[in-house]
Amino acid sequence: MYDAENDITTQRDFNKLYTIDAGTYNIYVMEFDAIPLGVENITISENLPNGFFWRGIQIKNSLKMDDIGGKDTPPTIRGGGNSGSKQTAEDSNSWLGSGSGFFISRFGHIATNYHVVDGMTKFQVEYYQNGKKYTYPAKVISTDPSNDMAIIRIDHKDYSMIPEIPYKFATKTKEVGTDVFTLGYPLAFIMGEEIKYTRGEISAKSGFQGDIRTYQISVPITNGNSGGPLFDYDGNIVGITSSGLRKDIADNVNYAIKAIYLQTLIDACQENIELPTGIDLTGKSKPEIIKALQGFVVLIKVK
Repeated sequence: MYDAENDITTQRDFNKLYTIDAGTYNIYVMEFDAIPLGVENITISENLPNGFFWRGIQIKNSLKMDDIGGKDTPPTIRGGGNSGSKQTAEDSNSWLGSGSGFFISRFGHIATNYHVVDGMTKFQVEYYQNGKKYTYPAKVISTDPSNDMAIIRIDHKDYSMIPEIPYKFATKTKEVGTDVFTLGYPLAFIMGEEIKYTRGEISAKSGFQGDIRTYQISVPITNGNSGGPLFDYDGNIVGITSSGLRKDIADNVNYAIKAIYLQTLIDACQENIELPTGIDLTGKSKPEIIKALQGFVVLIKVK
């Protein structure tokens, strides 16, 4: 309990009854282990006889979105002869963070997570086509914070349309046990900017606390994978990799937003985005599938 009048903080046992002087202003703070994700502050009030009331209890959620994922941020390293000082790693180029994304149109529209772009003012996308690296600035054109999705678009006069996009969107919910994989740029400031492949299965058709908008997946993901595509081996976009529980809570429990929710955001976008129809990858080997898809997955740097 915090006594605002006397600036005193004391710990109280909620199983006991206490008398509080009239006219004092007190704040009680309680912590609970399990509150639904996204609920961080709850106000509780009670009306008392003779017109009196109390209100203002703050309930702190111990498990927040920040705890189950996020964009990759540049590492810090100790300065050479200045013990204890920190500086940004040389290869970070002053960027504050990075994530993954993927093309959803030949005109430079790219899908990613909202939390990758949230609060950022400058965006740069990097991708490879036929062995050549392309780097362009981009801007945010549409967001869906409630579903953690965003659409950005390359914003540069020198950008020319990419080749035909080889994948298409899955129109139905995938079954548990479906083999899936992601391509992305986890920990790019540490692990390097070569695209990374990780694989697994759909573990459940619902995600954190039964959220039907997401799949639970066994595909290993980490910071920087956020916003990357989740594929099946027919070349379909199944979802967007978004988050995962910390390893001290559960090992390799990760989530991907279902593709249908991205389609809804695209439909609501002010700009006309024609979805890719894909190409037939049936019968292709795993390396052939990865090679066909990887040029359309981008590294997004933000600051």
